[in-house]
Amino acid sequence: MKSNSRNDFRFGLEAEFLLVDSTSFRPLWHKDVTFETLNTALEAIPVNDFQCRSFKIEPPHRKASPYIVEGYHLPDPEMKPIDLLPKGVEIRTPVYNSIDDCLLALKTLHSRYKKR
Repeated sequence: MKSNSRNDFRFGLEAEFLLVDSTSFRPLWHKDVTFETLNTALEAIPVNDFQCRSFKIEPPHRKASPYIVEGYHLPDPEMKPIDLLPKGVEIRTPVYNSIDDCLLALKTLHSRYKKR
């Protein structure tokens, strides 16, 4: 019998990936790819079958997603992030009650990411 108590063991996973050139494996940097280009590609990956409402939206991202551009934030004069210099991508799973479900979600999300 499953319990939904706050004391149940629940967790999600995060995996970070360095951006590299597909031929030379040279690390890509903000001079090679912009936040907007990378984020647009990540937002095009289908995630409707995942619970994304619980994900925090970190500016300059616009919507909750398992895919996040990792990098260095560039703030406006009020110190609010307005851009980001990409260095990688983070894939995060929703929270699950089982390790198997969590690993399956990560495998699915990673597979979709690799197809982009």
